[in-house]
Amino acid sequence: MPITNGSGAFTTFKTAAGSGVVVAQRKRTLLFADATTVVRVTPDT
Repeated sequence: MPITNGSGAFTTFKTAAGSGVVVAQRKRTLLFADATTVVRVTPDT
């Protein structure tokens, strides 16, 4: 899932069971999510 954070200082993407991935403001990244975890595929750019 491609993500671009256009609001707030940062946004955390997580599942109910996971710790999550933080994406900084005005940054974008590629995340992979399955039923239990979210992992970053590419660094914030």
